[in-house]
Amino acid sequence: MKLRISGKHMDIGDAFRTRINDRVGEAIGKYFDRGFSGHVTVIKSGSRFSADCMIRLDSGAS
Repeated sequence: MKLRISGKHMDIGDAFRTRINDRVGEAIGKYFDRGFSGHVTVIKSGSRFSADCMIRLDSGAS
């Protein structure tokens, strides 16, 4: 499992990075047995936050 986590217009701390990694791992592990890779970008826009997530499964699906 390789997951790249980055922030746009904000810094991502270690605790937040760990939480994102754990939660994505739990969600993917719930439905798929194989590994995965991908990236998550957390975006701050004014007082709002959003996340862009792209996951590629080792089976080839995305």
